Amino acid sequence: MQENRSITPGLGAFRLTLQSRENGFCGYVYSAALGCRAEFTSLARLIVLLEEWMNTATDSPVPEKPSAAAAPADVELEVRLRQHYSWQGQLRDLKGGAVFSFHSALELLLQLEALLEQ
Repeated sequence: MQENRSITPGLGAFRLTLQSRENGFCGYVYSAALGCRAEFTSLARLIVLLEEWMNTATDSPVPEKPSAAAAPADVELEVRLRQHYSWQGQLRDLKGGAVFSFHSALELLLQLEALLEQ
């Protein structure tokens, strides 16, 4: 990650479908801005995948929010800023309605784990 890198509105918006397994967590992630969906097999792989997507984004128009019809999801994730090699943004639990702010990728991972263990 690079220092002081703002995220184009909508580019850092993702929808996650999460699943718990004996050896960890997995699921699917969808980006409306990039029009792609991918499977992840661990939360660490999710972070790497999202970083790749944010780095390879184009200058094409970006919607403000992903379409609800685009992909079923448990969680909406919005990365607003990548600063000092970390992420800052919000995580919204679509089932419970709770909204959590995070100030690092590690804090995001801890919040995702807490949501999955509920």
